[in-house]
Amino acid sequence: MARNELGRITAEDNPKPFSETNQPPNRGRKARVFSQLSKDWSARGIERATPEAVKEAFEYLLALHLGEVKDIAGKVEDEANDMPMVVRLAAKELLGKKALEILREMLDRAHGKSKQSVDMNVQNNTVNDGEFTPAQLDALEKIVGNGGSDIGNKVSSG
Repeated sequence: MARNELGRITAEDNPKPFSETNQPPNRGRKARVFSQLSKDWSARGIERATPEAVKEAFEYLLALHLGEVKDIAGKVEDEANDMPMVVRLAAKELLGKKALEILREMLDRAHGKSKQSVDMNVQNNTVNDGEFTPAQLDALEKIVGNGGSDIGNKVSSG
């Protein structure tokens, strides 16, 4: 392929450039992967895991007996278990070493974090003009000013 002095392919090397009549056979942008997956899953009847759906699933999972949780957790290779993966993983983790941590996370997801009270003591202090130096008062007057356009200009007092 011959290139010109700018490094571009010359017209002689491309005998059939694209035009209104000469277009590639597969025009257009390819379908997005996730939108295509979404269409496929919707067609198969798979629902989205919305926050409300996850919350509801966790609430039911938390109400089950140990034997039922073990059945749901099952083995990863168990194809007969048709539970959603998030429920299976949550059930498996509930049976593991970090059960209390997982339980806390599930309860937080299902019912929200518990309310915590905070005690706070605030003293009501006032500031007197005598506590500022003249330079600080001038700077404060510049900041406060007498409106939006005069900010930064010294306000005459008197």
